[in-house]
Amino acid sequence: MTPRTGWRSKTRSVPGADLENRTLGVGDPTSANKAAGKQNARWASVDLTGGGGAAGTVKEYDLAHDLGQIPSVVTLESYERANGPATITARGVRREGWSHSHAFVEVTLIAGSLDGCRATFLVKGK
Repeated sequence: MTPRTGWRSKTRSVPGADLENRTLGVGDPTSANKAAGKQNARWASVDLTGGGGAAGTVKEYDLAHDLGQIPSVVTLESYERANGPATITARGVRREGWSHSHAFVEVTLIAGSLDGCRATFLVKGK
């Protein structure tokens, strides 16, 4: 039996453009292009101003998106409040009312205030 000489010493290269084109990215939620990389998903944001400032407040919002189909999952990815700290949780609700252009989300305020807060969601399709 003879060893396979040299097969491990040779480097294999993959063209950079080919590799980059096949990567799975998440996109940039703050850019004008709301594509979420190679996923079947889009970024969507909603302004939470007017939701109140009492801890435990639960408010429902209509989340407009441009996925082009009825989403299967809507997840809270990030949120920010310019005027101070806030802590929130969110989940998709009333799935029977979701459409190709909007979904309903329920936001619960844990601490802080919803005034001046903006939440970014990842709207995913099948």
